[in-house]
Amino acid sequence: MSEDVAADIAPPLNVTEAAREIANGVTSAFVLLALMLPLGLLAFGSVTFSEADGYSGVKAGVRAAFAAAVFGNLSALVLGSPLLPNEVPRASTVFVFAGFIAHLAKVGVEAMDIVLLAGACLALSGAIQVAFGLLRLGNIARFVPYPVVAGLMTGLAISLIYYELPEVLGIHGAGAAEGEAGAHGASMNPWTVVLAIFTIALVLVLRKRWPKAPSKMVGVAMGTGLAVLIAHFFPGADIGPSVPNLGGAIPLPNTLLPLLLVLNAARHAP
Repeated sequence: MSEDVAADIAPPLNVTEAAREIANGVTSAFVLLALMLPLGLLAFGSVTFSEADGYSGVKAGVRAAFAAAVFGNLSALVLGSPLLPNEVPRASTVFVFAGFIAHLAKVGVEAMDIVLLAGACLALSGAIQVAFGLLRLGNIARFVPYPVVAGLMTGLAISLIYYELPEVLGIHGAGAAEGEAGAHGASMNPWTVVLAIFTIALVLVLRKRWPKAPSKMVGVAMGTGLAVLIAHFFPGADIGPSVPNLGGAIPLPNTLLPLLLVLNAARHAP
């Protein structure tokens, strides 16, 4: 076999290209991390677990977001397809999902039942997407007027601003939602406002000056750094709640299986 034929069959490894691909992958992972944190908080932030569970809706949401991102990317890798919007959590779909979770919490559904119903909702939505793909019903989307799509996305953005505004102003707390003084009172907290404005401004400036830069990742990193500095130099400053220590591994795809077994046993119990 000649050297030219051998080179065509097994091209030499380009170390520079491999390093660039690895760097791009690491950067994408950190950018995905910056996206998953707020989406996880948004999805399950309204769920309150009992003290006996030793868990919180925030922790459950963040871990679920990590799991969705990891297994969504792995699915795309195994199936050899490009990463599509429905393979990782997105703000638009997560906000609709958060409304479903918030309604369950409002009507008094138990926290563990909410987790089970949330998993069933996601599984059903996935089955519907698969059915739409097999039946080639995705083509009907071209009949939806663009103003309808724009109105939906704009409405979701406005709703998201309304949802996050108490956190930015520092008037969050269970009591504040009921018209009472929350954990930090009804007055605006200047520290949370400074953190929010700094992070928003940094992301906007980066996206305008350097469009290819990971603006969200830098915003999360620099905003967190500023929060650490404020807490260090101003010990009495209230910078708002932080994400709790997650601990342990991310949930595996079979995490909800014990809940299904318990439900099945209760159904067949005499």
